[in-house]
Amino acid sequence: MNTAKGFTLLEVLIALAVLAVALGTMLVGVGQYASNAIHIKEKTLASWVARNIIVEWQLQKPWPGPSRKKDRVEMAGYQWLYNVKVSNTDDPWVRRIDVDVQLNENTDITLASYVGYLEKR
Repeated sequence: MNTAKGFTLLEVLIALAVLAVALGTMLVGVGQYASNAIHIKEKTLASWVARNIIVEWQLQKPWPGPSRKKDRVEMAGYQWLYNVKVSNTDDPWVRRIDVDVQLNENTDITLASYVGYLEKR
């Protein structure tokens, strides 16, 4: 009678296969979490950049006319590319300002788009 206790080679190989699949799935999840965290950070910073630009234009003197502007600004260690479009509205005392912010000029990905209004004072 064989009284040896332990796992057979087949049982060990199956356990290792299950462990490998579980660890692989976990690594994919961690990678996606890290990627999403970076994307959310970039979108948040881009929205701050857009809001800052709108406020700067609202404080400008003299009151800006309809125009377009493309420029860069540095914030939080990143160089942001932004496009501003100022246009007339139905109210002659109010202008609309559209701001689009990108992280990199080599991509067409706009991280933040904001609309504001400029009131004539």
